[in-house]
Amino acid sequence: MQIKLLALLTLCLTFVACAPEQKCSGDLVYDENMVLCHPCPKDSTFKDGTCICKAGYDYVNFQCKLKADAMVDMEEDAGAPPDSGTATGGATCEDYCTFSNSCLGMNSLAGALGSLVSDLDADDPAACKSTCENALGSAQSSSAALSCFAENKANAMCKDPMPQMGLRAAFGVIEQCCGTRPSDGLCKSICGVLKPNPIVGSMVMFCP
Repeated sequence: MQIKLLALLTLCLTFVACAPEQKCSGDLVYDENMVLCHPCPKDSTFKDGTCICKAGYDYVNFQCKLKADAMVDMEEDAGAPPDSGTATGGATCEDYCTFSNSCLGMNSLAGALGSLVSDLDADDPAACKSTCENALGSAQSSSAALSCFAENKANAMCKDPMPQMGLRAAFGVIEQCCGTRPSDGLCKSICGVLKPNPIVGSMVMFCP
């Protein structure tokens, strides 16, 4: 079962062709290291297999990051840079739990993930909210990871007709939001479940 599931979470599946142009459906960018598909960050556009960030930003490690030599007028550029560490738009644990439930808990292949779904509370929004709030404490309003999940929950393509693609998209969003934020309380909680899991533990290289 584990071998079959690992194959399921890679892009070269029995049901999916392995040609580069067919590795991701829709506006998703292929990550050859993690063998996952990523949605483009907010305020960027998908073009020719990659993401194009707005002026003054480069697309690096699946995020839009401020150029070192860019002179950005912060009065015109509302909001903080994507990896600033500050939550924006009033993101809450409900945003993360909506993502978790719709992308993992409600996926038709959730049963094949064993206890992973229940361990993440992805099948119980109320428990998920409680776990998230406990993990973040008073830092909920400043969690950059929480903002990332809020921004990407609508772009995760979890409703993809192929549930395999939905799972890959979900793990891609988790990597995008937690890959550069290992100290974020929510990411610590998520990685605390993913890392020791015998099914996906070896695949979540972004978890310390």
